[in-house]
Amino acid sequence: MKLSIITVNLNNLDGLKETVGSVINQDYKDVEYIIIDGDSTDGSKEFIEENKEKFQYTVIEKDKGVYDAMNKGIKVASGEYLFFLNSGDTFYSNTTLSTFFANKPTEDIVYGNACIVYLNKARKIKKHQQEINLLTSLTETITHQAMFLKKELFKDNLYNVEYKLISDWIFYFEQIILNNKTSKYIDVVIANFLTAGLSSNAKLLEEERKKYFTNTFSENYYNLYKLMLTSHGKYNALKNQSVVKFLIRIKNKFKF
Repeated sequence: MKLSIITVNLNNLDGLKETVGSVINQDYKDVEYIIIDGDSTDGSKEFIEENKEKFQYTVIEKDKGVYDAMNKGIKVASGEYLFFLNSGDTFYSNTTLSTFFANKPTEDIVYGNACIVYLNKARKIKKHQQEINLLTSLTETITHQAMFLKKELFKDNLYNVEYKLISDWIFYFEQIILNNKTSKYIDVVIANFLTAGLSSNAKLLEEERKKYFTNTFSENYYNLYKLMLTSHGKYNALKNQSVVKFLIRIKNKFKF
């Protein structure tokens, strides 16, 4: 099964070298490797050129942000599944992909676990929920570097470049919850994910969630979403009548 791995980079030469090495050293070889660089000035472009035989496709040009760069990779990818591994992130082991694909995934979105790497180099395994449903998708987030997505999902949809942090969450939330696409959890640690990146910006993350809920539904929906998060546990949240109404309204709006 062919996998397209997309790495986006901007002025992170050391991280790019680690990521490329991690991909090249995988024992699973049915891989198309795509590098998208936002016109770096730190030597990354030269590194990409010197190692171009390792990549099936490269783009070096300015972009509108990380999701715009990812979209460029999506458009040229030819694998059945796509996987995003940003510069600085690495696979958990050299056998990660072979172990993952030994499970013979067929679902639209298949995901595993992630190893969070903190600024002090401490590590923690993040085990994701075993099911993506309406409740878990609103109260938890699956690490992008632990998720494999079928290329066909992007046929009529790309990542929303209006957001800097949450477009990957928006994509799988809408695909699974609103469009009824299939998903599967596989208990394998996929990647080492660095928290020093954009996604560690809690304030911006909150602002973007508010923008998405307000623009897509209404500000009242965002307030109910916040209420759900502050409830005591995801199952206790269901005991709150307002939260239940929130879930029902979303389901009724999209009739799924």
